[in-house]
Amino acid sequence: MGAIIRNIGSALSDSDIEQILADYFEHEIPYTIAMCTDESLQEYRADLVRSLQNTLEVDINAAQSFEAQMEEVCQVFETALTKLFSLPNEQIKQWMLGPTLSKHPYFIDYARATWQERQPAVSGRFDMMVNAEGQLQVIEFNGDTPSMYADSLYFTNAVGELLERDTFNSHWEESQAVVNEGFRQARTVAALGENLDIVSEDTATIEYMASLLSKEGERKTFILHKDQLDFELLDNSFNITDEHGTRYSLDLIYALIPWEELLDSGHSSIFTGWEYWYQKVRFVEPAWRWFMSNKGFLAFITDLIEHQELSVSDNFALVPTYLDPSRLAGKRYIAKDALGRGGDGIQVIDANQQLLYDETEYYGGAPVYQAYLEHYPLDQYSNLIACMWVSSYKEQNKFHMSPSTLAFRIMPKSELVTRTGYELFAPHVLSEA
Repeated sequence: MGAIIRNIGSALSDSDIEQILADYFEHEIPYTIAMCTDESLQEYRADLVRSLQNTLEVDINAAQSFEAQMEEVCQVFETALTKLFSLPNEQIKQWMLGPTLSKHPYFIDYARATWQERQPAVSGRFDMMVNAEGQLQVIEFNGDTPSMYADSLYFTNAVGELLERDTFNSHWEESQAVVNEGFRQARTVAALGENLDIVSEDTATIEYMASLLSKEGERKTFILHKDQLDFELLDNSFNITDEHGTRYSLDLIYALIPWEELLDSGHSSIFTGWEYWYQKVRFVEPAWRWFMSNKGFLAFITDLIEHQELSVSDNFALVPTYLDPSRLAGKRYIAKDALGRGGDGIQVIDANQQLLYDETEYYGGAPVYQAYLEHYPLDQYSNLIACMWVSSYKEQNKFHMSPSTLAFRIMPKSELVTRTGYELFAPHVLSEA
């Protein structure tokens, strides 16, 4: 059996790459380009060139298997979340690790309400180990603040068109249906972030989401710093003021800011009164996504499976996750902060309890534990993990998660974990049948 994933970056000439980048900067992120510094643009551009130079070809049968495996994962995550929210709040806190729910206990009730209403989600990304046979093992879910859309979605589409090859990439089309149906009443949208003068995968993601949520320009849409968001107690409305002094009430808010940071910010008092506004103002991603993204949720799913409270296939694509490291005694394992991001909050420990890797500065909260799995060997220099972007579809008046776009994160062989600054997201095409 040949490799199911291989590097075909040499299929793109320098002029091909230049044209893809020119189109991307002009048509996809013009706001970001206009606002950013020249230095940050050059750094970002260099990263994008490297991504295109590492375009991958994926075996089409493996890609179809990935989709089937992740469809089950999406269904199981939804079933498990319903079970989680059926528990008393104190029991939920035992699984949802970190300080957030102790400081903001009302957040459980708010999130439960958004789940019961099935307030739609637009994005989210599973990170997965993959072996030579195409078996996946989900290691985490970033359903709160995922980024890297350009490399994963736009460039995959551009490379596929250029090489006249199929891709596994339907996020934009599927998400447009969600935006049109799930936020039908929305008229005014704000996309919020930080450091908007520095072009990066984050600012590009904010512009991508603003464009998506604008419903092809039908909605009044703003890209703003998070501090420009205001709240009016008299009518329980979220507002922004534009550069001309005109005030707008918002219906839809996209924030590339972790929920725990929103709650800890000056807006925390607003969320204690969520019952007064949650049905008329929607957040993307909705509050229930924080609970799916907390790595304690992976341990909760593992516990349900091991106690036969959740039925899954024999090859269910989730690495078992625990709150107690003794469950992995005698194995190399990884400890992850439940709220860590970007490769922070991680330790790797060998079978003899020797610390092999330590990057625990991000939150320093409570960790979960997983067996350490080897990365897919791409070539003599690089390893990779697979990713799956999810969107949503509507069935029987409820929105459900579904796999929509395949992506990959490449890192040097010397790296034990994937982390920001030591990796790149690579576009892909599918092998010809």
